[in-house]
Amino acid sequence: NMDVTKKIKWSFIALSAVSIVIGICLIIWPQISALTLCYIFGALAVILGLVKTICYFRRDVFGVPLYSDLAFGLMYILGGILLLAHPGDVVALMPVLIGMMIVVDSLFKFQTAFEIKRAGLSGWWMILLLAALGVAIGVLLALNPFDALSALMILTGIALIADGAQNICVTLYVSKYIKDHIEYETYYISK
Repeated sequence: NMDVTKKIKWSFIALSAVSIVIGICLIIWPQISALTLCYIFGALAVILGLVKTICYFRRDVFGVPLYSDLAFGLMYILGGILLLAHPGDVVALMPVLIGMMIVVDSLFKFQTAFEIKRAGLSGWWMILLLAALGVAIGVLLALNPFDALSALMILTGIALIADGAQNICVTLYVSKYIKDHIEYETYYISK
């Protein structure tokens, strides 16, 4: 079961790294087509939704149930399908949708930061700061105060980098908690 946990952990880190890379690309090349972004975000959202949904149903493996995983998994899957099925219709709403998803995800990261603090792990404050940054950037993106498309794409890139960094931090801290506590408790119970 720990092999499955490691595979899911590294899959989630890889998806978050892809989000960061796409964010960097948007900052470097803000003229990327919004339609292309719809397809990329749609595919990533479906994959991330599947990973989160699997994590929810495999919570017995992790020992630490992340209750928001099912809701977020389904939200990402549905959002991804919408982006893939109707990219032309979604282009105008894309900044608002991405901004709202980042705000909601970041709000749950606040809870995760406090759960990590309660578990006695150091570094919880980094997740808290990234969550605050995510909320601020997500709100700015959702309000779409930009006239120029390139400025909007740069902000979208920054938001993706911040969200990817949040996800990597949370994954690493939860993994550390599991390694330090769950394996020990399993060993102790079996003896």
